[in-house]
Amino acid sequence: ARNSDPVQCHEAADRSARFRPTHCTRILSALCAVGPRTAHELEALIGLTVVQIDRRVSELCRRGLVRPYKAGQGDASVLVKRETPTGGMAQVWEAVP
Repeated sequence: ARNSDPVQCHEAADRSARFRPTHCTRILSALCAVGPRTAHELEALIGLTVVQIDRRVSELCRRGLVRPYKAGQGDASVLVKRETPTGGMAQVWEAVP
């Protein structure tokens, strides 16, 4: 939260920081247990919202623990996406071995 933000924003940021480690653990554990999944698929498995998962997946990527799932080998590999419940396409994520 920015210094100029209302106190509620600062309180929300503090609460978010407390949940971050458990959210990351739940996401990573699920990916290790069931294999590559989209945020929507993870939502049904671990009880976090797609928004919560997307925020933590980007953090896990920066830490080198999760990456976009690719099918194929070498130059022929392609990013895998799956259809969302609303008809869009979502990135599939995998735990880094």
